[in-house]
Amino acid sequence: SPTPSPTPNPTPSPTPSPTPSPTPSPTPAPTPSPTPAMEVALCHATGDKETPYDLVVVSLPVDEITGLIDLELDGHALHTGPVFDGEVHRFEGNNVWGDIVPEVVHPKTGWVVHVGINADVAADWI
Repeated sequence: SPTPSPTPNPTPSPTPSPTPSPTPSPTPAPTPSPTPAMEVALCHATGDKETPYDLVVVSLPVDEITGLIDLELDGHALHTGPVFDGEVHRFEGNNVWGDIVPEVVHPKTGWVVHVGINADVAADWI
């Protein structure tokens, strides 16, 4: 009678290792949008009779919540005084005159938010 051959033990197949899932990258924080701004050109009094004004452009933040513009105009709203006049200001010691700031109108509402300083001559200087 034939001798039975041993039954081979099956070779176990390798246990599959779990496929690693990629680590999710953190969601980037949204970039805050810049505060809306508007620019106002004005003439800043220098106190120099040869060049009585410097042209300055001031960037004014617009507050989206209240809709108001910085009324201080970067401090220039405080520079009051008459417009430079070569005849009036030609004398020694008389070198004080005001800035020239045009009327400022809110870009969204159309409201006048600053009446200006020496605004009646702003178009002649700015």
